[in-house]
Amino acid sequence: MDVAAPVSLKQVRLPQGLKALVVTALVVGGLVAGYRTMRTPVLLVIDGQDRELQTHRDTVYGLLLDLGIDLRDEDVVLYNGEDVTDGMDAPLEPGARVTVHRARPVQVSADGQMVTLRTFARSVDSVLHDAR
Repeated sequence: MDVAAPVSLKQVRLPQGLKALVVTALVVGGLVAGYRTMRTPVLLVIDGQDRELQTHRDTVYGLLLDLGIDLRDEDVVLYNGEDVTDGMDAPLEPGARVTVHRARPVQVSADGQMVTLRTFARSVDSVLHDAR
C-alpha cells in the first residue's frame, strides 16, 4: 500500500490570480476590521432625546458636522456637562456625552411691534426678561 508523503505549503501551486484574490481579501478584511474598531462610542442628547452612536470623528464639532446638526448662536452644547459652545474642538473620548440644548423661537408683541427671539425660557415672565 502506497502512502502519500505530506505536502508542504511551499509545494502547493496556486494560480497567480487566485493568490492575488486571497491576498486582496485578507487585506480588505483587515482594513474593515480596523476601521470598525477605531470608532468612538458617544451618547448624543438633543433636546432630551438620547442617541447612542459611534463615530470616527475626534472632536465635538466633527461629530455634529458629520450628523448635519446645525447650531444657532443661541444654542448651547455641553460635553460631559461642560459648556463647549464657544470651543467645540474638545477631543471625543469613548463614552462621552454630548448634549445640545436648542433655543426655541418665540414671538413677542409689544408696543405694536412683533419681535422673534430664541430662548430657553419656559414662562412668559422669563421670555419677557430675555426680550429686554
